Amino acid sequence: MAQGFYEILGVDQGATGDAIHAAYHDQLAQLVRRLRAARKQGADVTILEGQERALKEAMSVLTDPVRRQRYDAYRRANVAGMPTDAESMWGMAKDALVDPLAIASLDVLRQTTELNIGNPFTVAPQPRKWAQRPSGPPPAPPATAAPPPLPPAPPPPDAAAEITDQVRVATGPTPSGGPAPAAEPHVAEPRIAEPRVAEPRVEPPRVAPAVEPPRVAPAVQPPRVAPPAQPAAAATVPEQTAPVPDDVNGIAATYGYDGRFLRAVRELRKRTIEDVAEETRISLRYLHALESNDFGSLPAETFVRGYVKELTRALKIEHAEAVEGYLELYRQSRG
Repeated sequence: MAQGFYEILGVDQGATGDAIHAAYHDQLAQLVRRLRAARKQGADVTILEGQERALKEAMSVLTDPVRRQRYDAYRRANVAGMPTDAESMWGMAKDALVDPLAIASLDVLRQTTELNIGNPFTVAPQPRKWAQRPSGPPPAPPATAAPPPLPPAPPPPDAAAEITDQVRVATGPTPSGGPAPAAEPHVAEPRIAEPRVAEPRVEPPRVAPAVEPPRVAPAVQPPRVAPPAQPAAAATVPEQTAPVPDDVNGIAATYGYDGRFLRAVRELRKRTIEDVAEETRISLRYLHALESNDFGSLPAETFVRGYVKELTRALKIEHAEAVEGYLELYRQSRG
């Protein structure tokens, strides 16, 4: 029986993410050393490269919360057996359909409200560290310092002293060096406002409105004459499809290693898809998906690898790169 992802990494089913990362790096370091030694000796490294791909696939599945939930549900169904009714099937698979983000959001809602929400999910929420809200009333905002008082305004200067200073600046010092004598204050003469005479308002002459020119009826357009009908185009001749080669090498050169290659080789061997399904024990649904490149209807990569290997054995395909070529297309479509 093929090993599962937990067995490949050598960890328990309840291992944390840190334990999975540590086990992955240890296993990868050992595998890289074995690969280097085998390549240095010129040995076949096909098995070691397959172990490296399986190790990376196990790491990618077990570090993704959603994919790990679905994989755990598949393991439980594989151990307990597939139920016969739909209700039991739903009870076994519904946990794998719950998004971990929904569980985390429900955990946040429990901590931010006092309502009795309950636990609608049967999956236990993963422990997360959230900031605890302080209990009690919120602290009062710090008091802002009052702005410093403005300096007092200087007292208004004496009017007489101001006039004296202005006279000193204007006259300058006396010849003897003493202060200039105080000048008499200048008294402004009163101004008599002149009477304003209203100017007569002259209105512009009125201009008679322009006479609009008489409207001319638009010219009658001549009736449009439809262009002569074009002769019917000659019937297109359907393109002739290239004939399928009658050997495996020619089929591989024409289609590559995709589903069309598998179907063409099966037809070359004079085998029906029902015969292949009975010999390989692969369901017809997966066989049709493999031959039509319907990658969305196929299971995980580990199962697809086994299916393609079994097909190459049943169809007597000696091309070792057929499995890897098909899986490369599978990975590109799955992202």
